[in-house]
Amino acid sequence: MVAGAVSPEQADVIVRTLADLPGAPHLRRRAEVALLEETGALDATELTRAGRHLLTVVDPDGVDRKLEAQLDREDRAAHAHRHLAITDDGAGGVRVKGRGTIEDGAVLKAALLPLTCPRPAVDETDGAEPVYDPRDHGARLWDALVQTA
Repeated sequence: MVAGAVSPEQADVIVRTLADLPGAPHLRRRAEVALLEETGALDATELTRAGRHLLTVVDPDGVDRKLEAQLDREDRAAHAHRHLAITDDGAGGVRVKGRGTIEDGAVLKAALLPLTCPRPAVDETDGAEPVYDPRDHGARLWDALVQTA
């Protein structure tokens, strides 16, 4: 950095990448040299991508553990912040708003989507021509929710 060959942002990327590597000193040194060699050609954003690739190649299990931990944190947060609100909209209807986990959404979709198929009807005037379901997908999904409840 003193010589101006490496920007503070690039140095930060290198330090963070090395911190995520396994503890083998020879591995860290080789990674540091490789990243320093790339600072002339790559800006900090590109160097970040190179650092992520390096981590994936050197320690794929570590990357997997980190992603798994992140998914676990996100799942716990989604579960902890789940809610459902049904409020009067002031215009003769209700507004439904909620949040849940991805698994909750999958369960709801599995229960509701089979009930959202368009229902063709027969025209009352001549009894022969099919009339297509005028409801859009959102209306059919609402009707499926009410039918399930």
